[in-house]
Amino acid sequence: MRHTRMALLALVFAAVAPLAQAQVVDTIAEPHDAVKRALVSELVQVANFRQQVVRTMRETARLQAATMPAPPGFWDRVIARAEQDVDTLIAPLVEDYARYFSNDDLRALIVFYKTPAGQRSVLVAPIMGANSSVAGSRWGQRVGMEVGAELLNDGAQKGKPSTKPVKP
Repeated sequence: MRHTRMALLALVFAAVAPLAQAQVVDTIAEPHDAVKRALVSELVQVANFRQQVVRTMRETARLQAATMPAPPGFWDRVIARAEQDVDTLIAPLVEDYARYFSNDDLRALIVFYKTPAGQRSVLVAPIMGANSSVAGSRWGQRVGMEVGAELLNDGAQKGKPSTKPVKP
């Protein structure tokens, strides 16, 4: 039982750690007003933010489940919780759109999301985002293993005892 809890904590940390490391990029904030709030609200609807967030979570969970073992039901519960709590995640995204986009930018985004290409992007963006997240994780693991092997090799060449490097 203790082992399962530790594995679950490690799993949750591994899934959340990259998010905690993300840096916020700040630009000049746009003023908030009633027009901007209405435009952001319309954008949330036409770009279907709620559905995109849930789809992204489902795709990410599906891909993570294939690479990260978890107790039975873990990923199903994560998805259920995400669906229940999606508005908590969307609120700061809405604030960012209001903050970083002008009214003209928001209008252009709304026009785009009403086009067939915009609607297609709503459908595929979560899948592409999840795929890029998994690809990035795999890439980072490979690079980390290569650097670790190089450091072990460097230590061996300087006459220091080392273990045989693990090949990626």
